[in-house]
Amino acid sequence: LARGLDRFKQPDLQAAVVIVDYLNGDVRALIGDRVTDYPGFNRAVMAQRPIGSLIKPLLLYSLLEDQMTLAERVSDASIRIKQSDGNIWEPQNFDRKLHGDMTLYQAFVRSYNLPFVQMGVSGGLQRLVDNLDKIKLLKHEVIYPSLLLGTTAMSAFEVAQMFQVIANNGYFTPLTTIRSVTDQNHNSLQRIPIESVKLFDQATMIQVQRAMIGVSENGTARYLASRFPSLTLPGKTGTTNEARDSWFAGFTRRLLTVVWLGRDDNTPIHLTGSSGALRVWADIMQDQGLESFKLTRDDSLDWRYIDAIDGGISRENCADSVLLPFPRARMPSNRSPCR
Repeated sequence: LARGLDRFKQPDLQAAVVIVDYLNGDVRALIGDRVTDYPGFNRAVMAQRPIGSLIKPLLLYSLLEDQMTLAERVSDASIRIKQSDGNIWEPQNFDRKLHGDMTLYQAFVRSYNLPFVQMGVSGGLQRLVDNLDKIKLLKHEVIYPSLLLGTTAMSAFEVAQMFQVIANNGYFTPLTTIRSVTDQNHNSLQRIPIESVKLFDQATMIQVQRAMIGVSENGTARYLASRFPSLTLPGKTGTTNEARDSWFAGFTRRLLTVVWLGRDDNTPIHLTGSSGALRVWADIMQDQGLESFKLTRDDSLDWRYIDAIDGGISRENCADSVLLPFPRARMPSNRSPCR
């Protein structure tokens, strides 16, 4: 972490890192300050910060759960929403541009905000709220549409718990630092059993994992594809308003790591998830001996090449083609011209 932070030349930049084994819930490492043995405020557990686009994998799951597919056509168009307090909310993409129509997959890997708001206000928001509640991470009694863009605050530890269930095919395992308690003679007094509860559908979660791989292949985390070209690494970047928080969450064959960068006074750090936390994540994970993540085989899914822009069935050598999983009952029916 210290080496990774040196590149930014910001001595007041703070950080939190959580590394967990997402299969059994063991916390392997946790850092709550850039001075790593400082005994004070533990940001990894105690600092509550908006998570930005880190909400989108769970939101994507909620949309897929609602009969959408990764090839669904969505619109990146402006939207104005009147809220219950009378205020008008007019969200924007990070680049302040509009990008027209595209697939849900493309909107996710490029982390465009507006398509997710459009779909969220037409039903996805309530499913997202329900799914956050399932993993005990719903923080608000009054729900605003801005939740769709990650205005909810979490600690890095809580983010790790949210991504644990995503990496583990929908099985929720509580994160813990304790496996057993012994006396001074190493006799076991108590063992903490590994709990695993199926909260989400595996086939739907595999579709989310495939989209997260796309983030690293040619989306907001494509830095990973250039640095580790032979590895499959699902991930998601997160950046909050005015670049006050930089997040990255990603996983390998067994390890899930969450990195947060920001300042305690909440002033802008001028780092996105891609330019900040992602670089630190890559430094840390390279030291762990990276191993590719492998998608679980699920017989209810069929894989097809589709055009990432128009969502039609394509072929491997066509421009913009990408291999994606689909439930058999919801396969794309249209064909895309091969460019």
